[in-house]
Amino acid sequence: MAKTKSFADKAIKYFTSLSPAEKLPAGISIINPYKTIPVKTIVKQFFKKFYSDKRERLFVIGINPGRFGGGLTGISFTDPVALREKCRIENDLGTRKELSSIFIYKVIESISNTEKFF
Repeated sequence: MAKTKSFADKAIKYFTSLSPAEKLPAGISIINPYKTIPVKTIVKQFFKKFYSDKRERLFVIGINPGRFGGGLTGISFTDPVALREKCRIENDLGTRKELSSIFIYKVIESISNTEKFF
């Protein structure tokens, strides 16, 4: 009997296997942080920490491809500072904050806390 995978296992597989479906036009490029070893490590740590279960989830995916937020960390709406301070995941991706990350983590704190929210 096949073992059912956790949400973390499914998310990690999804994010670390993303690639563009088609060749892009000249002058267009994609920021794909999921191809780098540091981001793959962060994605694994994040999802294993918060989603290592089989509970049904409502997963909100937003467009936050900024080079200082999700485009750098691989975690939607999360800059390196929030990753360290709010999620307690160490990283060497810098100390620059990103506006959407600041906003999202204020919303999270107004609801509960990072552990409960995720």
